[in-house]
Amino acid sequence: MKHIVLFATFLILAGTACKKSKKDLDANFSLPGQWTEATSSMWMQPGYKFNANLSYSWFAGGTTPEETGTYQLKTTSTPNVFELRLTKTGTTTPDIGTLEKISNTIIRITVNAKTRTLMRM
Repeated sequence: MKHIVLFATFLILAGTACKKSKKDLDANFSLPGQWTEATSSMWMQPGYKFNANLSYSWFAGGTTPEETGTYQLKTTSTPNVFELRLTKTGTTTPDIGTLEKISNTIIRITVNAKTRTLMRM
């Protein structure tokens, strides 16, 4: 009986030690803000605007968003790589991809086999 209690305690401690919390994510990386594609042209660059209320807008190069919706970020086992879920307005199924933090001002997003390198503006 003593072995079962010790084993159960070990499993609980191991599970909580490996879990990353939302607080860890917020402390390590802040996504809200305007992010534009890192291109040679500074005029009307495509990009995302992520808001603190977990909504986003995608701009294809103008001032009117081409797409809006909500987003979620989840930590992964790889440092500085997050699972990114974008749910477009009017849909219920998210597009699932990755967001890699290159630095505090550069991220790389891959969604639907398309990769974009973005800079914080």
